[in-house]
Amino acid sequence: MKKLIIIGNIILAGTFFLASCDSTTSEKIEERADTIGSKIEASVDSMGYNDADDDADFVREAVKSNNMELHMLADGKTKGTDAELKSAAKKMEADHKKLANEMKAYASKKNIELDTADADHDDHDAAKGADWDKKWVNDMVDDHERDIKKFEDAEKDVQDAELKSMISKALPTLREHLEMSKKLQQKFNK
Repeated sequence: MKKLIIIGNIILAGTFFLASCDSTTSEKIEERADTIGSKIEASVDSMGYNDADDDADFVREAVKSNNMELHMLADGKTKGTDAELKSAAKKMEADHKKLANEMKAYASKKNIELDTADADHDDHDAAKGADWDKKWVNDMVDDHERDIKKFEDAEKDVQDAELKSMISKALPTLREHLEMSKKLQQKFNK
């Protein structure tokens, strides 16, 4: 959407530049510029791009990612062999359940339809014991780095003040999870 608006503004600027050359031509060019601007705006609207859609897309993606992570955290509690890993999984799971509830309540309030299909996740069944723990911890680091990046980008881009506040509130917790995961990663990657 922003790209189309920029393109429209460039077209309008060029039109107005040319219009400065002759006053009769100027009126015709100005009319054409208005028409072009209206057509660009209509095209953008017809494509369904708007700030509310962008916010809704973030919510859908965040809920989907969070559900996948909840599966992985449940696996960490039940399949992990290290006590520190199990404890971290339990703490992170509680935080992610809270985030899931907040996001789902927000989605319901804003009439955002969520994908209710169960998230696919790799449960690392091929690995066992310490190898499983190591793979799980590495995945936790990767997932939290990816989630933090998405939330930081969204914090800048979302338009809804309530959503922006939820994101700002969630980021410190996600960063804490990343640090916990990195600490475990150091332990398992020795």
